[in-house]
Formats: sequence, structure tokens, C-alpha cells
Amino acid sequence: MNEHPETETTEDGYAADGYVVDDNGEILDFDLAVRDAAGFLSETLGRRLSTASFRQLVLDGAAPAPAESTEDGTAKWSMRTLQAWAQDVLAAETEAAPDPEAEAAQERDQFAGWVRERLDRFESHDDRIGEWCPHVWATPEAVDRCHALWQAYTAAEADGELSGWWVNHWDRHAASLFGKSGVFSQCAGGKHKPTPERRRLANHEPPAGRIPYPERTKRKENTQKEHN
Repeated sequence: MNEHPETETTEDGYAADGYVVDDNGEILDFDLAVRDAAGFLSETLGRRLSTASFRQLVLDGAAPAPAESTEDGTAKWSMRTLQAWAQDVLAAETEAAPDPEAEAAQERDQFAGWVRERLDRFESHDDRIGEWCPHVWATPEAVDRCHALWQAYTAAEADGELSGWWVNHWDRHAASLFGKSGVFSQCAGGKHKPTPERRRLANHEPPAGRIPYPERTKRKENTQKEHN
């Protein structure tokens, strides 16, 4: 037992840092056998750690060595030592965790780079077929379509199916981008029309009652027939 005068004790007898304390505020340290040690670490780390995995970590020097061994050769570990080690592991994992904002920024850069590279490879379109707006990033639908194309391209490239991407993805989206009534058709002569001035589809609020949903209605009718 070790004195820890600054430890704040909770009602259930635990210190604020998770150690068990006695009535005098002293931290109690227990010697845990390998199975109990693995179970204790599983709770502390928040993920299952099998006995075999814990043993291997000890053998590899990645986990604390036993504090003592009994006469029959049974190894035991200090609970306090295991707790401190687990906290260090969790702190290291938190520090090494990827930054969501940095990941998002990296993905945006990869997407923008892909669009630039793809555009460099596309041939110019006949004006009689459709329009092209160089302000593609200021056209929301074009950005969404390009993003979908990028995702499909990445998957197709990994599977070696780029021919399918051209036919099943690019050709179809190109028709909606460059067609006479496509996304860029409002930018006559390559002159971008700002978003507020672009024609938009009417979008009314849904009815106050239940929104009609054919598939769901059909499933409900089939369920009723089965019960009948």
C-alpha cells in the first residue's frame, strides 16, 4: 500500500484515477495473475485482450514484466503498474489518432487534383453538342457529379476496370454535364452564371402527413396479405 494524500475518493471507494483506495485514502495495489491481468487491461483499454495476447506482449517487452513469481512459478503483475501502462497506451493512441480536419483537407486536395488531371485529358466538345463552364467549382451539381466520378474512378482503378468507368460513369455524367439541357447549358459561351441566377428545380415543403413512399406502401400491402 502506498499513501496518496492528494487522491480524491469517489463514493464507491475508487480514486479519481481509477485506483482502489482504503478508508485512509491510501491506494491499494493488488497482484494479479495473468488471466486477471488480461481481464483488467481489457476493461481499462476498452477492448478485449486475451490471455495469450497479453503473454505475448510481455514476452515482446511491449507490456510490463510480472512484479513477482510465486514458489510454484506463477507470475503476478502489479495492478498499479498495469494501470499506468494502459494509460500510457491510450495516451499514445490518442496522440497518434488522425486529425479528421487534416484528413478531410487531404481528401479535398486529392479530389481537386484528380479533377484537374482528368480535365487535361478531355478533348474539347463541339459547341453544337453542349457547353463547358470553366468555373466548375462554382457549380454545385457539377462538383457533386465530379466527386461521384472520382470515387467511382478510384474503385475502378483498384479493380482494373477503367473501361467500365468510361462507359458506365463518365459517358453518362458527361451527357448531364455537357448536354443542351445539362448543368453547363446555362453558361452560354463559357460565361459562368452565378449560382443565385441559375434556374433551380422547384422544391416545396413535404405534406404535413405521411410522405407517400411506393416501396414502403407495397411492403405494407404484402404484409397485410400475408396476415390475411
